Amino acid sequence: MSEKKTNSIASRLSGHFDGKSKNVGLTNYRKVEPLLFTYINFEMLQNIWHFRIEDLESYFLLNFVEHFGVYPICNNKTGFEIRNNILSTNFKIDWDYFK
Repeated sequence: MSEKKTNSIASRLSGHFDGKSKNVGLTNYRKVEPLLFTYINFEMLQNIWHFRIEDLESYFLLNFVEHFGVYPICNNKTGFEIRNNILSTNFKIDWDYFK
């Protein structure tokens, strides 16, 4: 998710991949493992997700932490704000698909 239209998902992922983002954790990770990125089209999920896009990001972050025990290395958000909402949806994220 980008707050600015000039900061497209393509430029952000490219910056993460080539090190321009200066994310030390990501740069070090790339030295030992290949980097793979994915994104989700928000419109695709609007039939099952009736909250803000920021809440969807929080849902994914917290589910990632629950599954892997840590936050993703290229994300600096915690995702705690969604805990204030009562969710009327419960879908499973298949993290094995992303391996």
